[in-house]
Amino acid sequence: MDPDRLCPLHNKPHALRKCRTFRSKPIEERKTYLREKNICFRCCGSTNHRAKDCDKEIVCRECGSKTHTSALHPGPAPWFSEVSADQGEEEETHETPPGTLPAVTSKCTEVCGGNTNAKSCCRICLVKVYPEDHPGKVIQTYVVLDDQSNRSLARPEFFDHFGLYEKASPYTLKTCAGVMETSGRRATNFVVESFDGKIKIKLPTLIECEMIPDDRAEIPTPEIARYFPHLRHVADKIPPLNKNAQILILLGRDILRVHKVRQQYNGDHEDPYAQRLDLGWVIVGDVCLDRAHKPPSVSVYKTHTLPNGRTSMLSPCPNKIQVKETLNRKNTHQPRSLDCASKGEETEKLGATVFDSHPDDEKVALSVDDQTFLDIMDKEVYVDQANSWVAPLPFCKHRRRLPNNREMALRRLASLRRTLDRCTDMREHFLEFMGKRTQKMLAASNLKLHKIASNSSKVMTAFAPEDLAKDLKDLDFSADPLPLQRSLRLIWNLESDSFGFQVSQEEKPFTKRGILSTVQSIYDPLGFVAPITIQGKVLIRELSSKEYDWDDPLPPDKQESWKLWRESLLELEKLHFKRRYVPMPLVSSQSRELCLFSDASTQAIAAVAYLRVTNDEDQCHVGFVMGKAKLAPHPAHTVPRLELCAAVLAAEMADTICCEMDIEMHAVRFFTDSRIVLGYIHNTSRRFHVYVANRVNRIRKSSHSQQWQYVATEQNPAAHATRPMSVDILRASNWFSGPEFLKSSSEPPQSDSFGLVNPELDVEVRAQVAVNYTKATEGQFSSARFERFSSWKRLLQAITKLIQVTRTYSKTQKVDAVDARWQAKTVVIRCVQQEFYGEELKCLEDGIQLSKKSSLRKLNPFIDEDGLLRIGGRLTNADLPRDERHPVILPKTHHIASLIVRHYHEDVFHQGRHFTEGAVRSAGVWIVGGKRLVSSVIYNCVTCKKLRGRLMEQKMAPLPADRLTSEPPFTHVGLDVFGPWSIVTRRTRGGSAESKRWAVL
Repeated sequence: MDPDRLCPLHNKPHALRKCRTFRSKPIEERKTYLREKNICFRCCGSTNHRAKDCDKEIVCRECGSKTHTSALHPGPAPWFSEVSADQGEEEETHETPPGTLPAVTSKCTEVCGGNTNAKSCCRICLVKVYPEDHPGKVIQTYVVLDDQSNRSLARPEFFDHFGLYEKASPYTLKTCAGVMETSGRRATNFVVESFDGKIKIKLPTLIECEMIPDDRAEIPTPEIARYFPHLRHVADKIPPLNKNAQILILLGRDILRVHKVRQQYNGDHEDPYAQRLDLGWVIVGDVCLDRAHKPPSVSVYKTHTLPNGRTSMLSPCPNKIQVKETLNRKNTHQPRSLDCASKGEETEKLGATVFDSHPDDEKVALSVDDQTFLDIMDKEVYVDQANSWVAPLPFCKHRRRLPNNREMALRRLASLRRTLDRCTDMREHFLEFMGKRTQKMLAASNLKLHKIASNSSKVMTAFAPEDLAKDLKDLDFSADPLPLQRSLRLIWNLESDSFGFQVSQEEKPFTKRGILSTVQSIYDPLGFVAPITIQGKVLIRELSSKEYDWDDPLPPDKQESWKLWRESLLELEKLHFKRRYVPMPLVSSQSRELCLFSDASTQAIAAVAYLRVTNDEDQCHVGFVMGKAKLAPHPAHTVPRLELCAAVLAAEMADTICCEMDIEMHAVRFFTDSRIVLGYIHNTSRRFHVYVANRVNRIRKSSHSQQWQYVATEQNPAAHATRPMSVDILRASNWFSGPEFLKSSSEPPQSDSFGLVNPELDVEVRAQVAVNYTKATEGQFSSARFERFSSWKRLLQAITKLIQVTRTYSKTQKVDAVDARWQAKTVVIRCVQQEFYGEELKCLEDGIQLSKKSSLRKLNPFIDEDGLLRIGGRLTNADLPRDERHPVILPKTHHIASLIVRHYHEDVFHQGRHFTEGAVRSAGVWIVGGKRLVSSVIYNCVTCKKLRGRLMEQKMAPLPADRLTSEPPFTHVGLDVFGPWSIVTRRTRGGSAESKRWAVL
């Protein structure tokens, strides 16, 4: 049979993986069915291969998993559709249409209004409900039997009581009030039991619904049955009203057995009728006494009591006056109510407290200004962000706030420009006036603008020749080329408006003084060539660590690296850097972002800043702003600390750039390739050591954690300044241009937060100190599992098998059958003792005396090396086995005690109570209250009943009436004669003698 074509469950032409009946079963039953039929656990469509060999492509429609089909998805089925009687089982295989929800139909209604609000009863039964695998968790509840509902429902209180907090699934609820889409939890594997305990029925899947009718007035009671003559004999069969039980469940047509009527009493046409169902007796119909229905309206006359004690049927006057007299905080009178009826009486009491005296009447009181001052200070004094108290200026009139006149000033400036462009003479007078005014302001401060140099010829022409730079005084700016401007070997090319470097060609001796002079001769305030200069600083530190004098020749092994670096400096003259950050005006840009990158190595830390500008067409331009590299301290810190120091350098650089640049930045972002540093910055709960905490606080002072993002090491331009690099490699790197993702209008997504990386192993993260009470307990079985066994021998065999299986995975422990069986017995007894005598075990472990209420107090118990609770006694030194000297203790109410007694009762061949009890104690088991348990086991033993049971006596039929009536003898006597028969009476030598016989009856 191919399960993919013919369903083995129904023998219908549909696939097993699409069968609704199979999907609605619990997951364990589905797996058991596949295992019995040798069907693949992965595709559910073949018996020729197993799950590990299955190569079919499957996808679960409920969770998207590719390891199982929808038929093996755990949990309840997502669809719940009503199956009509004429569709049969084949209807169950139809798939739920996409976009639709499972429908639940409920027709249970109650019509209210008019004269229809009579008291009536419906089919509601008091039952017991409990999980199938936990019969002890029972709850008494009322269930509504509604054959108009296609599914069984349960209220949310039912799910909360049993702790069912699984995810709610959507479904459609159709009632007489309309159709609504809702969601609810599912409950499976529950059993409903009648109140008398005779009937037990497994419930179908229950769906959570809050709209179950909850009218307790419709519950049938014995009092209602006793009122109607034709129902009196069923009154004792209906349980009384349970005030603690709620109406939690509605049973629909998916459990037909509870709706079948076994017996019914009808009565007259308008009388209520009673039905006997499997769950008990119910009463249906109008049960109002003598049909005395509650009227729709009730007239009530209300009497009012006035404050003066009089009564009136009229309402009091609503115009009330509340007078409250308050002398001080210690003497407060209750408010008085004055209405029109007692107005004259109450108004006479006004002014009764005018002349009351107070202990503080002779003290100096506050003036009105004093009180106003205190009120102002109480309301407006506060603490600012710098933890300083800020107080207002009392009695100070607020200055007048002038309106924003920026637009007006811009309009006047534009008008002035148009006027100056139109009138040449006026423009010259204006410029002359402003020049004299500016010179006057500078002279007042003893300032003189001279040595002027600019890349604009118009600017230099505006100054007097004597105020220009030395090599610009005699030039014709319209014809002569502009010379280079130098400042400490930093060159400014006025023609191209770019910066460059001039390297000294003077040979310096190979000494500490010569190397230091060469390194310091490179003036790079903006850090253009920081990756090059940092190499010389590294070399100086390596030489300074050894004891060399300033003019002593250095060792030859360092001379080669020195020459290579010295020759690479000549390549710096080929580098040129534009003075402008980006080829567009910053004022007209749409957005301006300052992006800073940081990195560190064991030799140095570095940071570099770029300006990212976006125009109106979403075109991005990136310009180099500043770079900085510093030697790492020696001896070297850990790499995470160096990365954190580099982040601090980037934060300080951001503060400097934002302060020095005249233009406002729309955003400032920081990038680092250290996730550890990002975890430090984003952390808010864990504590660090002081070194890390101080630097994190410095970073958070200049930035927010959301501004810090991660960048890959290969894209981080700051990495070039932390390791040796030649000029050619530097020119080809992204040091000057920045990473490529800055030039794109769409950047890769970034994470909003970063957690600490291995905080348990990070030495910078302080360990969390917590005082915890830890109690180690050995893993054990639940005693509920033992109730599945009916034999002590089979239980030990099962536990022994589990122990042997676990030992096969251990390389150190050998599989010993005898030892495993002894350990299985120990595990079972220890599990029972820990559940029943947990308090006694804890007291003995802590050395505390047992409670007086404990049943083991007289047995002087102790705990052996296996953790078992044994009897103490005085036989410690006896030459007997340990089990006989100190037997283990078991409670008589546990299932294990019954198994042990039954086992040894059979072991002594069904002897009496003394033999059985002696065998149990000889086996080393002391059952508390064991005599009653032994008697109970023997009494219920089938074999003992057969051997020792009393003979049954036949009951005779009742005597006929004529045997009990006094009449003359032979009144009812009849005579019948039949025969004859030939009878051999005697034998003689000649033969046998026969005679005839007749019978008279």
